[in-house]
Amino acid sequence: MEFMSDMLSGADAGKPSLFELVAQHKMTELLEPALRHITSVYAHRYPRYLIRILNWHEEVYAAIMLVVERHYLRNYGGSFTEHFYGIKRVRVRQIGGSNALTRGDVWGSLVFLVGLPLVKSRLDQYYDRISGGDAARLLGNVFSQQRSADADAEAQAQAERQPEPAASSLAAGSLAAARRKMTALRAAVKRAFQQYYPHANCIYHLATALYYVAYMFDRTGYSSPWLHLLGLQIRRLSAADYRAMDARGPAKSGLAAPPNGSVLRLMRNA
Repeated sequence: MEFMSDMLSGADAGKPSLFELVAQHKMTELLEPALRHITSVYAHRYPRYLIRILNWHEEVYAAIMLVVERHYLRNYGGSFTEHFYGIKRVRVRQIGGSNALTRGDVWGSLVFLVGLPLVKSRLDQYYDRISGGDAARLLGNVFSQQRSADADAEAQAQAERQPEPAASSLAAGSLAAARRKMTALRAAVKRAFQQYYPHANCIYHLATALYYVAYMFDRTGYSSPWLHLLGLQIRRLSAADYRAMDARGPAKSGLAAPPNGSVLRLMRNA
């Protein structure tokens, strides 16, 4: 429907609409919780095998998506959800007359498709843990500051409870002093993270929203700051792209089923 409206209005038919990009992004965000729910359900039935996977779900999911996204980027020029919505990534600066993704583009895209969401998820969890989570949101900064002060006091008391070395043991005394400095450094880094991470998180979401607005009003051809850094743009798959996929046949990857049957059938007949 968006494609037909662009053709009738004379706009760039190859440029996806903002609604397509948002829908694709939302689908990407829903994959991880959906897989987590499925894993948690089956973990109750088979805890011996799945409880460890559930405990490290985000890392396992990132490893799976690294393989899946790399396969789709190499063979179809877009991520899994981008290919689902019929869009691809192209280079702004062509190489040899082609705007296809290079090996560097693929790995750069994987950093922002897989690595960045994993790191941000861990940072969000760490911030919720040290700031008090839902209680801090309900009670405000007073609860968060009190919790942080209590944690710092406990760390300082633990450092002071370390047994004092003998006066003649200079090396042991230096080691104890180094431990106290490390404890103080950790507490300072923790306070700085708790204070400045909300601002960094706000800048992260604000930059994404600004690029969406600029893209919607044709102020930029980049739909996100990460694509801008990589020098890539999102385009719709054309008829020539689909013909090239059909002519190439099944992708040469272990994720693709063989032409004459499923992967399970191939393994069974081996």
